[in-house]
Amino acid sequence: MIKDKMVQPMPFWQSLLYFGIPAAIFIISIYVIMPLLGEGGVDPVLNYTLTLMGPVIFLFGASFVALKFDGYELRWKVIKRRFRLKPIKKKSGFGL
Repeated sequence: MIKDKMVQPMPFWQSLLYFGIPAAIFIISIYVIMPLLGEGGVDPVLNYTLTLMGPVIFLFGASFVALKFDGYELRWKVIKRRFRLKPIKKKSGFGL
C-alpha cells in the first residue's frame, strides 16, 4: 500500500524557482526563439507549435525529475496516484 506523504509548504525562494524558471523559459521561447524561427522562414503554424511545445516537453520531463527528487518511485502505480490521473469516461465528454 502506498502511503501519501504530507505535503509541506515550500519556502518563498523555492516557489520563485519553481514558477520563475518555467516562466523565464516560456518568455525566452516566445520573445526570442519564435521571432528567430519566423525570420528563418519557418511556417507560422509550425513556429507556434515548436515554440510552445518545447517548454511543455521540458516541463513534462521536469515533473518526473521532481517526482524522483521527492522520493517517489518511478512506477506507473505511483505516478498515477501522485499526479491524480483518473480514467476519462464517456459521460465526462472526454475532457471537452
